[in-house]
Amino acid sequence: MHVASDGVEDSAFAFVSWWRRSCVAWPALLTLVLFSVDYAFVEVWPGHAPPNRNVSTVEDSGWSLDLSTTIHIAYTMGLYVAILLLLFSACRSNTGEWRRKFVAEGSPHRRAQAKAALFALNKRGDVADAAGAGGGSGGMGSPGARGGRQRFEASQTTRSSDSSRPWTLARLNYVIKQAAQAGGPEKGGQVLNKLCSEGWKLDAASFNLVIRAHAKIGDMAGAEGWMAKMGDRGIPPDLCSYNMVLDACAKAEDPEMAGVWMRKMASAGVNANIVSYAIVVQAWVKRGDDSAASGWLQRMEESSAEPDVVGYNLLIHTCSIQRNVSLAEHWFYEIAKQGLQPTVTTYTAMIDACAKANDLMRAEHWMEKMLELSDVEPNVVSYSTMIDACAKVGDVSRAEFWYERMLKRGVQPNAYSCTAVINACARVGDVGSACQWLKRAEKAHIAMDAIVYGCVINACAKVGDADRAMTVFRQMQAQGIHSHIKVYAALARPYAYRGGWPEVERIAEEMKSEGIAMNDYFLYTLLLAYSRASPRQAQRAEAVFRKAVVDGVPVNNRVLEVLGRAVGRVRCNHLVSECRLRSIGSMSGFGPEARAAQQQSAADARRHAPTI
Repeated sequence: MHVASDGVEDSAFAFVSWWRRSCVAWPALLTLVLFSVDYAFVEVWPGHAPPNRNVSTVEDSGWSLDLSTTIHIAYTMGLYVAILLLLFSACRSNTGEWRRKFVAEGSPHRRAQAKAALFALNKRGDVADAAGAGGGSGGMGSPGARGGRQRFEASQTTRSSDSSRPWTLARLNYVIKQAAQAGGPEKGGQVLNKLCSEGWKLDAASFNLVIRAHAKIGDMAGAEGWMAKMGDRGIPPDLCSYNMVLDACAKAEDPEMAGVWMRKMASAGVNANIVSYAIVVQAWVKRGDDSAASGWLQRMEESSAEPDVVGYNLLIHTCSIQRNVSLAEHWFYEIAKQGLQPTVTTYTAMIDACAKANDLMRAEHWMEKMLELSDVEPNVVSYSTMIDACAKVGDVSRAEFWYERMLKRGVQPNAYSCTAVINACARVGDVGSACQWLKRAEKAHIAMDAIVYGCVINACAKVGDADRAMTVFRQMQAQGIHSHIKVYAALARPYAYRGGWPEVERIAEEMKSEGIAMNDYFLYTLLLAYSRASPRQAQRAEAVFRKAVVDGVPVNNRVLEVLGRAVGRVRCNHLVSECRLRSIGSMSGFGPEARAAQQQSAADARRHAPTI
């Protein structure tokens, strides 16, 4: 959403000008009318004018308050009021410069200018235009800031010459941040490149904003590229810069490159902190290499890394991935040894580690321990994680207990909280309770998404209740919520198990109409429907399989297995040979033709591989 600065501000100032003119015009008109009436009483209608007004009382004057006298007195008082309003409006008009300055410095007008500047940047990447739209004169001496938008800048000069503020480094970084948040790392990079080309004096924080945007999406190459550009401009990367590049490597699942950047950081004289080591450890844990992760943990303990509660939180989260509750508790107690204070994130990470290990008793222990503290207040994420721990072991009563306790504590539930309770019901096959919790969430006006409805649909699919699953699906569509491939797969599963291939095909067409591409799981569901139909739909299965291969849908062993049941194993082997499938693992029960096709595909890949 953007603000069109010219149209909005011109309209606003036009209204203000009209209002200001009206404040003078209406009292002036009223004064003229009253003067005319007074003149009519005295000159045109002298017989009705009141007698001597200098007498002290009405009785002494010899006349009474008749209608004409009363009207004249009222008009005379109104005349005085009109003259006062006229003087007051004139004073307001003379102090218009002060009022315009107040409007210009006030937050609504300033926000409009900032939005207009950001729109100019996001639209064209033109920093010079943004400087003009922001009302700043480019106090840092940039030629781009002095350019500006001439129409807006000219109007600003006449309206508020004192509202200009220099484009400081903080304001420039704010513009980079907003561009990166609105348009991603590409838009943030465009703005930063423009600032660099125009000679602005930037620092490491300016580049970190763009590096963070690349790291957030796991773009390791983009993060490394901006680190190189930072060095080319003579700006030394700081600890935050290196940690964000490490995070990009971790998200890209490249722990080896994370180790390379740790060595670069050491050679640059930047001391790694506990967050740096925790990121590398987590990358190796996600890879599944516990020995490498342990090696980096040992390096961290041997180093002089400054302790930080955020780093320990990352280590505890790493233990939750490993489902290692004892190691997570070790790092929790290490926080106290270092003289640090655990936060609500620390306790929530501990609960999550217990939940992933299916240890409900330990999860409740850590939750109760947090509730006993006066300086740490559990939030909705803490309670949702606790409810999820109950759901993982299928304990619906405890999940409902913690949900009610969350409400009594005054914490408002969210979609994740409801999803956790519904998952608990789905695990034990209690479809009725799952639907009741869905209705309860809707009545509470909780922001729902496809995941919540998908959990109920999945619960219905597990017990084979296709009709109720379809009802919930239509209910989700009525709420205007867009679905995704997992919801469609769960919706089609009960039809597939009973051989209802027409219904599955209809769901596939509806999914296609929404622009959702088929994946290997939905392909398996569709082939399953063909294989369980009576009679089997071999020709349809073959046609769908061929099209899926052409469309690039991954074909795994489960897909080939159900394809064999739909078309027969001999025909399945022929299809595999014809389609020349690549990257198919070994699968028992299939003939030599399928394995030969796989070996031939691997040989072709080696033959065309580049020589290094």
